[in-house]
Amino acid sequence: MFLTLVSGMFSVLGTSSNVKGIDMTWNENNEAEEYYEQGHVYYGQGQYQDAIDALKKATELQPDYPNAYCGMGNIYYKLEQYQEAIDVLKKAAGLKPDFAEAYYGLGISYNGLQQWQEAVDAFKKAINLETDADFIGYYNPDFAVAFMNMGNAYYMLGQYADSLDAYKKAIDINSDYADAYIGMGKTYQYGSKQYHDAIDAYRKAISVDPDCWEAYDGMGDVYLQLEQWQKAVDACKKTISIKPDHPDAYLWMGNAYEKLLQYQEAIDAYQEFVAIEPEGQVADLLREAIKELRIKLD
Repeated sequence: MFLTLVSGMFSVLGTSSNVKGIDMTWNENNEAEEYYEQGHVYYGQGQYQDAIDALKKATELQPDYPNAYCGMGNIYYKLEQYQEAIDVLKKAAGLKPDFAEAYYGLGISYNGLQQWQEAVDAFKKAINLETDADFIGYYNPDFAVAFMNMGNAYYMLGQYADSLDAYKKAIDINSDYADAYIGMGKTYQYGSKQYHDAIDAYRKAISVDPDCWEAYDGMGDVYLQLEQWQKAVDACKKTISIKPDHPDAYLWMGNAYEKLLQYQEAIDAYQEFVAIEPEGQVADLLREAIKELRIKLD
């Protein structure tokens, strides 16, 4: 499902000088700053537990250190420890109420826990803090991702109009945002059943990223709904050429081949699905379908 589009943008573990909005007098506690920088180094090396330990030490030495808490939130998020991320990010936001990155981190962490309304509220807070009051309708380009992930949360709440609005705002900020076009396509496809609009969105994603297999995958399913069987096959083949281990593409393609009465090709596609995903109800159903198709071939 397209919640894989949820991304970990808030890399606040930069140097102390490049984290926007942090009002710290570093010389008051050089030792805390040293642990913070040490955490940054560990983070860059992928030594996440060591990074967390260093950042915890920084907060022990200087409890009112929002950067360190937000950095820990980033790491906990990457480790999929979403509740731990939320706990420290709330501390960061409590210490600095206008810390947009902390609220963004809360949003994606709530998404991780499937707490969609809490995610929406956090994203709204982050976006409002990043709004430039001097330019109506202009937002920090880095926060296109906040609109995109807010669109994902709205989608999961079944609020499709709000979802589309969020994706469109992400695209207004970054017209080359393939993930946002994918989100629009999924919303049109599964939410409002506007299949032609879904295809248009997927095509825009492909124009931005020709290797965007998610767009071809979505198009394959949409063409099935529109009973355009050959176009479904073509889209699925494109998906497979980019991501050959994606089982759904073989399922859609097998369905389309059946409609085209190309039974051997359908069998081949279904067998590929079963080889990738041998367990579960779909695999069992396809095994039965393969038996029936072989009888038709005899």
